[in-house]
Amino acid sequence: MIDKLPLQKISTRIFVILFLLINCLILGTNANALVYCVTDGLMGSGCSTASAATCTGGTACGADCTSAGHICTSITDALMCIAANADAAAIVRVGSGTHVGPGTTGVGAGLSIINSLGAAQDIDILGGFASSCTPATRTLNPANTIIQAAAMDRVFHIDNTTNFSLDVTLEGFTITGGNPSGSCGLSGGGVCVTSTGGTGDVIFTGNLNIYDNNDADAGGGGVSIIADTSGGNINASFEQDIITFNDALGGAGGGILIDAGMNKTVTASLSRTEIGNNTASTFGGGIALTGNGIIDLDPIVNNVIHNNIAFGAEGGGAVAATTTAGSSNYSLNFVNNTLSDNMAVDAGALGGAILVDNDLLGMVNLTLPNDIVKFNASTGEGDQVALTNTGASATIAIRFSDIGQGVGNTDIVGIGDGVGFVNLIDPNFDVNPQFVDRFNNNYRLEPESQIADAGTGTAVTTVAGEEADPPSDDFDGDPRPPLD
Repeated sequence: MIDKLPLQKISTRIFVILFLLINCLILGTNANALVYCVTDGLMGSGCSTASAATCTGGTACGADCTSAGHICTSITDALMCIAANADAAAIVRVGSGTHVGPGTTGVGAGLSIINSLGAAQDIDILGGFASSCTPATRTLNPANTIIQAAAMDRVFHIDNTTNFSLDVTLEGFTITGGNPSGSCGLSGGGVCVTSTGGTGDVIFTGNLNIYDNNDADAGGGGVSIIADTSGGNINASFEQDIITFNDALGGAGGGILIDAGMNKTVTASLSRTEIGNNTASTFGGGIALTGNGIIDLDPIVNNVIHNNIAFGAEGGGAVAATTTAGSSNYSLNFVNNTLSDNMAVDAGALGGAILVDNDLLGMVNLTLPNDIVKFNASTGEGDQVALTNTGASATIAIRFSDIGQGVGNTDIVGIGDGVGFVNLIDPNFDVNPQFVDRFNNNYRLEPESQIADAGTGTAVTTVAGEEADPPSDDFDGDPRPPLD
């Protein structure tokens, strides 16, 4: 008997927010970190009754960063004192309410998060604390701790210019209102992560955040990850995030832009995340991958990517990977995702869901086991997937997936066997997945769906490389049934 696809339990925005309404005692990975508490937000929010006993360690915020107790009036003040005190590890606890983000140095009164130590530095910025800012009072719900951008700025800019690593975690926030007028090449409306000098890497972790209603005049409406040729490598991870209604007004990647410079590597993972209703003026309505360097996305697992739009001539409504030089080398490993209702709308644009364009003859390998790729549309060919300008070095391997397979190039451009083609490796399916309520963004499957609760539980090596391991849980964190 041919296996079926695993259940994709995809929630709407409201469901995910409710799911995140849990008490959590995650306080950062470094037990020796100094703790800063942010007392004031807009409208009297924040850790308003925090005490020195709550916010322990060393000197603290204030005009000279020397008051007792690490009690700070804003996120920006906390970051300034972390720099002034040369903290190797620090935790910033942010109380529930509405706050203004630190933004970008040189853009208005903003302050980028940089490595200020001259050694490895670890900064965790955590939301959801009650007024006392004690660990027991934390409720991890991104809808309750909102960080707005200052006028004409983004919410966060993380940049390493040193020869030492910079490790930054953002957890439990709604990041909104970004529209930067400078820095990052005008990319990264909500958050911009860069490495622009020295050899030190950036490690960025985004957990349980909402990136919503941010704009960028270039790429990365929600988030941009840019490893500059003059800096170090970047390792980024996104887990249980919601990245929606962001716009790349003058570039690629409405939700996320990843750009690896020459001889640089961006390694990223994306899990249990919703990327929906984002737009890009060029390619990659949801996610765009570009640059002369190395991009390794492994895994992209248990996500829903829906209703994103690419307006440019290239296409790639949900995901677009476009090489920019012969040195471009991208490895993309999808497993157990749903890509639906994405569009590439310019005349002749390709790849309603996925576009791989190897015009400049780099290398792209993409694997897709156990995925649902349905109901996407392009004005050109390849409503679901398009592979173009392969140069015999761009390859896609699809198996155990429910994907449109219409006549000719209607659904898939580039079908063939071996390197340089879209390889449909049996079994694949082309059936109605029977979503619960597709038109209201509920991409759960009906119990009677032909592709529910089944599939392959084993990764194999394909012509496009080794697949990501199928997960043991689903989008909601519930266990999947054992599979052969």
